[in-house]
Amino acid sequence: MQAYADYPHTTADSPFFSAYPLALSTTQRAAVLRGALAGTRMDWRNIPADKLYGVFQDLAGGQADPALLAQLADAAARGVAEQRGWNTPLSPAQTLAIWPEVERAVPGAQPPFTVLVLGADSAAPSWSRLGREIRPVTAAALPSELDALARGGASHALVLAPTPIKVHEAEHLDVKSAKSRRVTGTREVRNPEYDRLQEQAREAERVYQQVQRDADNARMQSQQLMRNSSGFASALAVIGAAGSEMAVNMARDDMETARREANAARATKTEKIYENYEYAEVTVRHAAVQQVGAYAVDLRQRTFQKWLVPGEDARTSRFAMHVDGSDENAERLRASGASYAAPSATLVRSEQITAAMRAANASPASYPVDRLAAIMSTDLLEFDTRVREREAAIGRQNEAIRTAAAKFASQPKAPASPGSVPVAAETSGGSCPVTLAHLRSRFPDANALPGAELRNVRNQILSADVRETMRAVGAQGFSPQRGIDASLAQARQHDDVARDALATASAVDAAGITDETFAQQVNSGQLRVSDCSGIRNGSLCAAIAEKMGAIATRAMAAAMQCHLRAGTWPR
Repeated sequence: MQAYADYPHTTADSPFFSAYPLALSTTQRAAVLRGALAGTRMDWRNIPADKLYGVFQDLAGGQADPALLAQLADAAARGVAEQRGWNTPLSPAQTLAIWPEVERAVPGAQPPFTVLVLGADSAAPSWSRLGREIRPVTAAALPSELDALARGGASHALVLAPTPIKVHEAEHLDVKSAKSRRVTGTREVRNPEYDRLQEQAREAERVYQQVQRDADNARMQSQQLMRNSSGFASALAVIGAAGSEMAVNMARDDMETARREANAARATKTEKIYENYEYAEVTVRHAAVQQVGAYAVDLRQRTFQKWLVPGEDARTSRFAMHVDGSDENAERLRASGASYAAPSATLVRSEQITAAMRAANASPASYPVDRLAAIMSTDLLEFDTRVREREAAIGRQNEAIRTAAAKFASQPKAPASPGSVPVAAETSGGSCPVTLAHLRSRFPDANALPGAELRNVRNQILSADVRETMRAVGAQGFSPQRGIDASLAQARQHDDVARDALATASAVDAAGITDETFAQQVNSGQLRVSDCSGIRNGSLCAAIAEKMGAIATRAMAAAMQCHLRAGTWPR
């Protein structure tokens, strides 16, 4: 060993065994090393720290024996301590301070003390590099655990007391205006596809008529040719007549198809009306905090030192406030940046604990070990106090931001244009409708309706409960906006059926009746029907029922939209 120590090493891969070709097996090298470590004390000051690696690699011969590795690490630690003029045994803080150099000499070595983690799972991987053994311990069992370590010859132990991870309320940092667009209503506009299909049908009819004329001419010529010719020319005439008839059949099929498509098309289509508006975009900071108390216990002196190591996981995002319910991107805007999942593992890594213990204050105050439990409790209470103070400050900050964002909450929509259907119902006294009773003036008088069935439909609609409808939307697993859209789609279906029924009865122009004129036409007798029997009267009764259904479902959609915007949608 001394010969090795005196050898002028120049590289980490020392040529010592080349200069001194000793025929030692791996086992023999290990035996020499064990004896040297147990007996001879080397003058470590003659070996620079960056040469220690070569010393132990040569002598160990690549040994992976954990016990030998621990002996090597202890010897290396004594060597580095001697170079610094430190007395041994080293404290945990001193050990952790020099351990990077020890690991260069003995890769994979761990500090020579037990780590007791208060109330934690023993599988805390982020702290496994702080000691040769890491295990959980309860507060009640901690004194006996420390006594057992002292009786076993340990000089020091490291106790870690992690607090629970605390997740702060999302902190609102600032608010700014963001722009989007919302639906203010719908309107019926000319359907260009309807015009195209009508023209296509007319063109198909013109083509058919032309093909029919050409076929008639070809048929006359063929008949004349057949009378005046024979043989091959007569056969050609027959073939020509057959080809003309086939062309007529194809043109007729095209014409009938075009007519069916044209008849099925709607002259108008429903178009949404949009307007730009502003909502509040809030920058938020999500944070989770934790503290780990590191208590280095001197088992011989019965004292300890402490370090309080903070940890935090924080991220910044943005989320939207006061998004209009009729904004087609409402759900996406509301969901963006609104959630945060805190890490489930510790927020304080072993590197942070080591760095804190290596800090400038290398010799913090020492306390009697009998006070360890009381001081750990005090440290936990002080952490909780700081968390509550921080949460109170966040609450005040958030209230200020919410107040600043409130200006986006009530932006009136542009007035509906003539002929358009507003999305939100008009409200009285700032409240949203809870029934459809406000439709009474838009429905025909009960006395003007033929038969009890129509009057019953009218009464059921006027007494419909908006809140029950909203609850039913949620019970079916639909979002509020999807329920509103479904109601508007149902209204369009009612309109289509009413239009077809009116066309069947040939009572009025199918496209000429609107929600606004419907009641007046029935009350005035323009839509005159005495009973619901027969084709005409039955069609008119169906049209009246469907039109009331269209008005009701549009009004229901408007009422639900009002509740969604006002925040009164039942949960």
